[in-house]
Amino acid sequence: MELKEVKKSLKDGSLTLEKIPIELRSNQDVVLEALACENAKYSGRSALNFASDSLRSERKFILQASKRNRLVLSWASEEIRSDRDIVLKIVRECVWALEWASEELKDDYDIVLQAIRQTGCALLFASEELRSDPTIVREALKDNYLDGRDGSALKYASHKILRNREFMLDAIKMDGANLKYASKQLRSDREIVLQAIRHTGKSLAYASFELRSDKSMVIAAVKSDGTALQ
Repeated sequence: MELKEVKKSLKDGSLTLEKIPIELRSNQDVVLEALACENAKYSGRSALNFASDSLRSERKFILQASKRNRLVLSWASEEIRSDRDIVLKIVRECVWALEWASEELKDDYDIVLQAIRQTGCALLFASEELRSDPTIVREALKDNYLDGRDGSALKYASHKILRNREFMLDAIKMDGANLKYASKQLRSDREIVLQAIRHTGKSLAYASFELRSDKSMVIAAVKSDGTALQ
């Protein structure tokens, strides 16, 4: 099968990459042509799945492919996933690529910071250490939208930081509903709970049973929000 014929067939959709000879799957132009025809930048199914191993280790190719499929790192070699420059460039374009970065780069402060500034959801893919980092988690909390997902970026934070009284008090000052993610011990802390319900009366629902039964707490919650008990 001639190269020219393969490209034409890929372009008109009469041929897909998995059906062409293996030797042509190492041709950068052929694979990029196949990607261009997919028209699905965030697809989990891609011609990249059938590209040669050699191409998956090519820095230049991976960067070009990332313009056509944002999830290119999921098919890239371990070497590429550990390449700081490449991962940083791709994450700047598509935050979700962080999921396929190497464990070492998921622990890279600058890369994770770049990601969470796009969406707090990126905290999910960060290392345990960075999900325990107050500065990183506070940055993630600035995102109130979370790509349309309900809740707070605290759902992706480490258990360690959710037990950190000072940090959680600050988080609750930002949004009383963050009490939902606090540790069991902190949800029994009068000062923490009072701060939460003063901000958001309905957050009383996340307090310990003892504090939910406390008359002074109930009064404070209703004072903050007349519908707090509904």
